[in-house]
Amino acid sequence: MKRIIIPFLMIFGTSIFSAQQLSTTEFNAMTKEQKKETLAKMSSEDKKSFIRKVREDDLVKELMIEPSNEKKFRQVLNDYQQSSRAIKKQFQPKGNFDQLTDAEAKTELDNSFVVGQQLMDNRKKYTNEFLKILSPKQVLQLFHSEMKWREKIEEHKDYKEHPKKK
Repeated sequence: MKRIIIPFLMIFGTSIFSAQQLSTTEFNAMTKEQKKETLAKMSSEDKKSFIRKVREDDLVKELMIEPSNEKKFRQVLNDYQQSSRAIKKQFQPKGNFDQLTDAEAKTELDNSFVVGQQLMDNRKKYTNEFLKILSPKQVLQLFHSEMKWREKIEEHKDYKEHPKKK
């Protein structure tokens, strides 16, 4: 029995370890199918963490961050993203708008404006932090890249919800 379990554990452990050790370069070189298979093998948290790392690595490369500023950039980026996620969690609109009263709908709208302003204030705050380590052009490129990334995610969500029929 031990002869079967030990090799199984070694293979299982190696596959988990290799997924965690996968570099961004290796991941980006994969086909879409290989990427799907690799991500499917990861837990939800590992997947989120890995995708964030890939995104960070891509930004460092795209923005041509100086090696001396890379650690600080990653920290500020991580802080900015965590702060933005915390703000976005404040606005969880009720799913079925048809069942809202006009007063409830108005409250939801007002809340969305408050959260939108908080996101804008957060972006301004972190723009100042980014400007301590990046040029204004790099910061502009960072926010543009962030917008493109969001659009890509939305397209992916739309495709998953409404796949094209062949």
